[in-house]
Amino acid sequence: MSGLRVRAVGAVVTICDEGRPGRMRWGVPASGPMDPGGLAALRRAVGPGPAIEVSLGGLEFAVEGAPCTLAVAGGGFEVRRNGLDVSAPCAFGAFPGDVVRIAPARRGGAWAYLGAPGGFDAPLWQGSAATHVSSGLGGGVLEAGMLLRFGAPRIDYAAQGPIPVPERPAGPFRLVLGPQDRHFPPEAIGTLLSAEWRATARGDRMGMGLDGPPVRPDGALSIPSEPLVRGAVQVNGEGRVTVLAADHQTAAGYPKIAVMVAADHGRFAQLRPGDRVRFRAVTPKEGVALVREGDHPIG
Repeated sequence: MSGLRVRAVGAVVTICDEGRPGRMRWGVPASGPMDPGGLAALRRAVGPGPAIEVSLGGLEFAVEGAPCTLAVAGGGFEVRRNGLDVSAPCAFGAFPGDVVRIAPARRGGAWAYLGAPGGFDAPLWQGSAATHVSSGLGGGVLEAGMLLRFGAPRIDYAAQGPIPVPERPAGPFRLVLGPQDRHFPPEAIGTLLSAEWRATARGDRMGMGLDGPPVRPDGALSIPSEPLVRGAVQVNGEGRVTVLAADHQTAAGYPKIAVMVAADHGRFAQLRPGDRVRFRAVTPKEGVALVREGDHPIG
């Protein structure tokens, strides 16, 4: 049987696809990729089908059974085949017995995507192979020893080579203030937009906590639970800021001081602990225009 035999794997390396948007009304998170742009770049090389989302813990596997084309895109990761460097992001050929290692590189980035033509064979839940980590639903979390079977094993020489990746905007992450910004004094909103924040290790696929000065609401912690979206900037009772990510819960009662525009979700997800973060406010009209320009999903 042909596929990739997992030899070593870090935490939260999962089966991934575009997720299951439109089901949050039934309490089902959208899940999907932490970096939608990284997965989209992979699709340009090898097409649709379940892929692998690789975390900072990395992944090492051996090719079994049949030659194949593999592709890696996303964050700043190094790829080595039989100990030799493969210049990612790219698609490349691999043969039975080859050992491939994907690990974070010095240049930054927290998530990479591994794919093959036809994708990997994975169970679907609610029409998607995307893994919801806390529940275990979807394709699942990878473990050492498991075999990732190819959906349609083949080697595609035409697909091999560098993967073009559009340049991402630099600078502050863009926020639309609200829906509960009215519960925060002007100085708290000023702190959010003027302070230099730091990404922390207090993060997972549900969201990332930031280190910085407290942003305290004016007694807004008694608001009823309400639906959430990815990119919502939640503030807890201590004034700590968390930005929600792909596996975010579908409802909660913490006040949301702002929402990050979808065009910046992937860039934000690629932050590593210690990276600097700054925010800039944009109008709702500007936020919608940014989403439409980049064709980014909402959810």
